[in-house]
Amino acid sequence: MVKAYIAVSLLLLSLALYGRQIACQTQLTPTPIPTPTPLCASQFALVNHACSFLPYTLISPPAPSGPPSDPPSLPNVLEPEDHPEWQQLHDSDHHHEHHHHHHHHHHHHRPSRHTPTPVEMDCCRWLREVDTLCVCDLLVHLPAFLAKPAHDYTVVVAEACDITYSCSGRVRP
Repeated sequence: MVKAYIAVSLLLLSLALYGRQIACQTQLTPTPIPTPTPLCASQFALVNHACSFLPYTLISPPAPSGPPSDPPSLPNVLEPEDHPEWQQLHDSDHHHEHHHHHHHHHHHHRPSRHTPTPVEMDCCRWLREVDTLCVCDLLVHLPAFLAKPAHDYTVVVAEACDITYSCSGRVRP
């Protein structure tokens, strides 16, 4: 019985010493430094804030492939009524409607050389700062046909800038 007690004690002592040796070895091995990843959430927050001051722009849907029709169209840009450009466009539309009651098209001609506003320039600046990896990681959650190989996503800010993010095809993990 004493021999069994000594054998068990030696076994426990050897396990304890062996366990300490393993613990010491794991403490001495440095943990690998993870590869740096861009701070995507903060980049998106900055872009969202900068671009939130842009006026809302409606984009016309593609023309139907059937016979042409004459549906009423919405104005291209929604802006506050006290904005001078809006008032000019609004006045010209009323003038247009008085002479041609049968037409419902609103043509808002903008100058061909657009000078970017400070809001547009700020939005473009922060869009350029967004890491492509952040955009691609976010867009990988879109439907599969939008995550095809070598897909380019372009953000257009009026006539101020076109920012393109090139993503290789990736499958959702």
